[in-house]
Amino acid sequence: LDAAFKLLRDDSKYDTDELGPLNVAKLAEVAFKEDNTAPNGSSIAFVLEHGGKRALLGADAHPDVMVPALRRYAAEVGEDRVRIDLCKLPHHASDGNVTSEMIEVMDARRYLVSTNGDKFAHPDDAALARIIVSSKRAPAIYCNFATARTSPWVDRAEALGATVLLPKPGRAGLRVSA
Repeated sequence: LDAAFKLLRDDSKYDTDELGPLNVAKLAEVAFKEDNTAPNGSSIAFVLEHGGKRALLGADAHPDVMVPALRRYAAEVGEDRVRIDLCKLPHHASDGNVTSEMIEVMDARRYLVSTNGDKFAHPDDAALARIIVSSKRAPAIYCNFATARTSPWVDRAEALGATVLLPKPGRAGLRVSA
């Protein structure tokens, strides 16, 4: 029974709030298993720059492609960490697509999670933890749906100096301003 309880407490796929306080730093270190699906790997991710602002639209890109591309881009624009004003997280903030290394290569504050979580239960807790732990600055994570997956992160993030923003009750979506 103790082993089962430990598994439930340590596994990011379970609602750990019901089992006790969540250790976000430990959750960020959960063993990473990269998404290697062909459909996701064939998606097109890019940085859109307009009016001096940059948005990374991460599509469903694999991190083994995204991280080197961001490093090359940082070198091209003469930055140690590429400045990103808004990062639309790859694959709805899946733990197989969001790595600590990906977050660390960017100088970003605003992250966007676009999913209602119905089909694959995204965003994944480990991905959100990696963003909070690995960001250079206190991150603001914007979620376009308030769900059982996203709502607990409002308090978790606040306790660590980060912010998770959800749509107001009765409203669909939210607006992100630079």
